Amino acid sequence: MTVGKAIYYLLSNYSDLTDIVSTRIYPEVAEQDAAMPFVIYTVVSNEPSDTQSSPSQLDIAQVDIVLFSTDYSQVVDMGVAARAALDRVTGTYNGVNVQSCQYTSEVIDFEEYPRAYVITQSYDVRINRDEFEITQGTPVSGADIIDLADTPSDYGTTGQALVVNADGDGMEWGETASNLGDLLNVNLDDPQDREALVYDEDTDTWINGASTKLAIRVINLTGATLYSGTPVKASGVQGDQVRVTLYRPTEDPKRFIGLLDGDIPNGGTGYARQTGTIYNLNTLAFSVGQILYPSESNPAIDNGLDFMTATPPGTSSSVAVAKIPAAIVLRRHATTGRVYVRTWSPASKLEELANVFAPFKAEGSTLVWNGVQWVSSAFVQITLGDLRDVADYNPATLQDKTSIRWDAANEQWALVPATGGLPDTITYFLNRYDAEANTARQLADATLTIERYVTVQADGHGEKAAAQGNTPSVDNKIVRKIWHKATAFEDSDVTTWTLAHTFADNTAYIDTIDTFQELLTAATYGSIPLTLAQTWEDVAAYEGVLDLYPGAAVALSAARLLDSTYTGDAIRVRRASDNAEQDIGFDASGELDTSALATFCAGTDGFVKTWYDQSGNGNDATQGTTASQPKIYDSVTG
Repeated sequence: MTVGKAIYYLLSNYSDLTDIVSTRIYPEVAEQDAAMPFVIYTVVSNEPSDTQSSPSQLDIAQVDIVLFSTDYSQVVDMGVAARAALDRVTGTYNGVNVQSCQYTSEVIDFEEYPRAYVITQSYDVRINRDEFEITQGTPVSGADIIDLADTPSDYGTTGQALVVNADGDGMEWGETASNLGDLLNVNLDDPQDREALVYDEDTDTWINGASTKLAIRVINLTGATLYSGTPVKASGVQGDQVRVTLYRPTEDPKRFIGLLDGDIPNGGTGYARQTGTIYNLNTLAFSVGQILYPSESNPAIDNGLDFMTATPPGTSSSVAVAKIPAAIVLRRHATTGRVYVRTWSPASKLEELANVFAPFKAEGSTLVWNGVQWVSSAFVQITLGDLRDVADYNPATLQDKTSIRWDAANEQWALVPATGGLPDTITYFLNRYDAEANTARQLADATLTIERYVTVQADGHGEKAAAQGNTPSVDNKIVRKIWHKATAFEDSDVTTWTLAHTFADNTAYIDTIDTFQELLTAATYGSIPLTLAQTWEDVAAYEGVLDLYPGAAVALSAARLLDSTYTGDAIRVRRASDNAEQDIGFDASGELDTSALATFCAGTDGFVKTWYDQSGNGNDATQGTTASQPKIYDSVTG
């Protein structure tokens, strides 16, 4: 049954389930000696919804999902994943149109053999039957009608059939010969030589043209009609269909998928043709044989080809655009114009690339990046010795690995041979930038303490250290971290750097020295220029459940702090004596501040009006009805 194809698709494409069972999802029965865990799906029943005039257009199937595992916790996780994959799902999967899939029941059991925990889930699946057809008969074209009442003994001749008299007074013998276009489910539009007859799902008819396999089925959710011939791009996926919007050449050309083959209203589906002929277009703006490109223009929208141009976009400007030759005009006409689409081009010129502007081409021209795109420019070849601020030299005598350094005394760049040492005019020594390092360390971050700072570049380095204490404050802990930046004299916020190492809580400063030195000399963090900084924090030792398991959508508690970084209150309390309200927070141990609660509610009852969301998402829970607010403080017992 087709429902099984949809069930398999949904289960096998849900990663939370396949991460557990891999590909072990079987119809009806598992493979012999299949390894656990695995899933079996079976179609228990399938009930049609027949009508008096037609076969069932809607089937209701009962499907059981049976999950096996030797681990109880694992089979429960499988059950949760299977339900998430199937319950309340709608759409087309594996060619099956699922109207709805409803979870109805679940049973968990243990089987002695093969000693496994088993969960059986039941679902009611409603399937729209899109593929059925009702035979309607063939209309007669030019038939020679014979009245049966006049010729009761005439049973007709070869090629005749019994048909309804056009006068409606009985059955008659008539000719059955007819044209293909006379059939009720065939719609021919100006047939051309060697065109195929293909099925159009949207109209439930056979039409002439290229196979829809040469086009992509798409859905329009733009809020407006998209017209035939419009160039479109992929903007997402809706079910098994590609969502499309208008494509412009200034956008990523990888998103362009073709021209619409027919008008598609908002919410409707159709096809984006990638190759083949599109009919019934207004092509008066073009000439036969012209190549069409997606355009940058903003026309009045009444024809999809208004968004196409015969002039390659960006030709007269430096705008970075994609010049995609998408179609050629076959017929010029206001209503029956045609274009042939081919979205793939075997080769492109350099200037046709979206990020290249190359109007200037001459011998030796180069492309230069201007921050937005590559632009062509003239190239003049010179040597290093031709520059006026470089000392004269003979290129033939250059040694391997010779470098060039600034000679401040002579105000020019001088060559430094690899074996000849540094010129006397260049000062190079370690610790020459200690003063600069101290300044950068002090400016590094206003929220963290930088206790050690090392910065290195080619001609020297600087270092400053100010070791902090190893004993945390009450209820706190000492946290030390090492940060890295691939620049020298970095004084920006270290939290924007790369975190290179985090020490265990309360690690003493002396125990961090070796690790810091290893990172300083390592290939990963020790390539100059570089800056390493070690931070010190005296922070609360308390860790809430959200510190250990972050990412909650909502977190409520009237008893304790759930996230050590949360700075808000726990609850808002209303006291009965005067209906006054007050926020109550947490004490230093992360528990509800009962002292503040007792002070506020002394001599009266207190009720919780609001639980504040500690996840940071603002999903507070508020009970506005005073009679339904739970009591948190009693006037007598506290």
